[in-house]
Amino acid sequence: MLLERKFKKVDFTTNRKLFLNEYERKHTMLKLIRRCPEYVSGYREYCQESYDNHVIYFRPTNPKLIDNEWFSRTKDWYDKKETGQIQGQPISFHFWAVDDEKFIGEFQLRTELTPEVMSGIGSIGYSVRVSEQGKEMPPNNLRKSVAESTDFIMFTLNKMRRLFSGSS
Repeated sequence: MLLERKFKKVDFTTNRKLFLNEYERKHTMLKLIRRCPEYVSGYREYCQESYDNHVIYFRPTNPKLIDNEWFSRTKDWYDKKETGQIQGQPISFHFWAVDDEKFIGEFQLRTELTPEVMSGIGSIGYSVRVSEQGKEMPPNNLRKSVAESTDFIMFTLNKMRRLFSGSS
């Protein structure tokens, strides 16, 4: 009887909420961000981990090619991919995933759903840094990040539609 009063029973839901609150207090929210120069060194480390661990299902950039000029060299190509200006490439939006200012992985959303895309690479592609795989994350983090990125994607697609239709 004395032990029961000293140690309260806590149900599963309460335990889960306590865990998530503590986790979120210690970690900032996972964010999907546009490619940017500030995270190039994290991207290089991610690519190196993939090469060192012989990842074959998703092969990022060869880390030896990522130098101080890499971002500016590739920016125009990625910008053109988002507006469908690269022949033979589906329109796609490329984001980097960061958590607590650490590069976690990358995420691609392809909005041009051709038969080749749907039977091959699919409409969504993502890869998580090897050293971050298997770590738990509150489920709403990714959902919220994707929703925020979707707002940007919809804005861009609507802007493209207006440009190509001749209205402003």
